[in-house]
Amino acid sequence: GSPLSDEEIITSGGVVSGSSVGAVYEYDLDLTGSSPNGWWSVNNNYIKGTQSVQKLGTAIDLSDDGETAAIYSPGDGTNSHGFVDVYEKLDNNWQIKGSSIIQSDSTITDGRECVSINKTGDVVVIGNPANNTVIAYQYSETDEEWTQLGQTISEVDGGFGSAVKLNDPGTTLMTIRAGTGQAEIWSLENFKLPLVSVTVTPTATITPTVTPSITISPTSTVTPTLTPTTTVTPTL
Repeated sequence: GSPLSDEEIITSGGVVSGSSVGAVYEYDLDLTGSSPNGWWSVNNNYIKGTQSVQKLGTAIDLSDDGETAAIYSPGDGTNSHGFVDVYEKLDNNWQIKGSSIIQSDSTITDGRECVSINKTGDVVVIGNPANNTVIAYQYSETDEEWTQLGQTISEVDGGFGSAVKLNDPGTTLMTIRAGTGQAEIWSLENFKLPLVSVTVTPTATITPTVTPSITISPTSTVTPTLTPTTTVTPTL
């Protein structure tokens, strides 16, 4: 992702008071101290789960400005199929943006789910390797709701959706298969056309070979010969 904004914040998921409610904590970077790299310190502005087995924060992604967060929860006691809540920071408080994005009843969750949010915080992608699916959603400012974007991307196996990453506009998506390490790029034109994949895999193995191209060998032997050219006879 892009560097943090001037506000310099980062989030992390965790368990609250030994329960499985889950929470997401916000950290501030202080560059005024003696450490040249600064210090991260947790503040009191955190997001806490509301149900006993929600486990909020198993996957998190921040928008580029750090003002919008997509947070995954595997379940909330009544819904065991997993969902994403998107929070927006308003007046220094995290407030939920739209309704929860709830996965279907057929969705299996196993704690490996991942999320990605675009630069402006209005497109979210959920990867679910247990189901081998990836689904994109777009936020409507008019309806104040999240709706699915394009079709569900579904593959047979290979841990598809174990990692997902959106580009800044939210129009191009990269997915990773955990089983093979294969990366795939998906594009969505103007949020209207079906997603089309372009697979990126190694096509050749290059082994460096060093072979001398010039060989130098002596071709002749030169023996120096000394022959006198003038004879001088002394006269007495």
